[in-house]
Amino acid sequence: MLMQKVEGVLEKNGFSYCEYRGCFDIAARKRRVILIKVLNNIDSFSEEQAKNLKIISGEISTEAMVVGSTTRREILQDDIIYERFDIPAMNVNTFESVVENEIPVIYRRRGGLFVDISSDVMRRRRIRSGMSQKELAERVGVTKKSVYEHEKSRLKMSYENALAMERVLGKGIIESAKMDVKRGGEENRPENRFESFVYRNLKKLGFSTSIVRQSPVNIIAEERKFAVMSEADEIPGRIEKNAESLRRFSEISGRPIIAISKSEVDAEIPSVDEKSFRDMSARDIRKFARRW
Repeated sequence: MLMQKVEGVLEKNGFSYCEYRGCFDIAARKRRVILIKVLNNIDSFSEEQAKNLKIISGEISTEAMVVGSTTRREILQDDIIYERFDIPAMNVNTFESVVENEIPVIYRRRGGLFVDISSDVMRRRRIRSGMSQKELAERVGVTKKSVYEHEKSRLKMSYENALAMERVLGKGIIESAKMDVKRGGEENRPENRFESFVYRNLKKLGFSTSIVRQSPVNIIAEERKFAVMSEADEIPGRIEKNAESLRRFSEISGRPIIAISKSEVDAEIPSVDEKSFRDMSARDIRKFARRW
């Protein structure tokens, strides 16, 4: 039911999309690409899923989010951004607003509701009004240290205090919530001999290479602003079985894909066997992927 609602929002707004069961459930595209994990209870989103969603969204420059209905303790409210492992989470109504570029301002975090504020606007408005940091703090009901810290750097402020700040300094201090995914050095290692061979060979050719799990592809490589996704599996039959998912994900993500296997793959996606791959240069890989 929730999946159908999410897909309904995408269709209504003219997105193309495909489904995949892994670290994301839907990849959607319309000028931008979004990877979406759909879960009734967003607390069931695992750290491992988040790790791989961060890797793939970061490597192929997409947005990523979780859409759900509840946490273990509460129903997700409209126009509020929740977070799970630093990935934005929201209900389907908020998701629709985000898709339509109406970004909410409020975050739900442990301790209550928070917002992002513009440090520059806050400082300029205070100076223009002739107030010192101490005077502003007294009028808003916060400490002078809080005013100083919020003017110095971008920190979240409680929603209540931010509203009080705008009552004193005027509207425009509260900013839209940030929808970017924060990465923290997430990394996977090759898990078998063949994957390790492909991974090492791409690195040797000068590609910046990442391993991703729970995804249609397991290797993403970039060289000179050219990014290619690879499904490296020594058993051709597994690639053939997943060929349609690989093709659709390549179309939606806008990134070329190459399947690499020990022997020839019988599927309508670009593929090379191990022997041919050993002889390819970085230029060969770029040309081969672009030709498709």
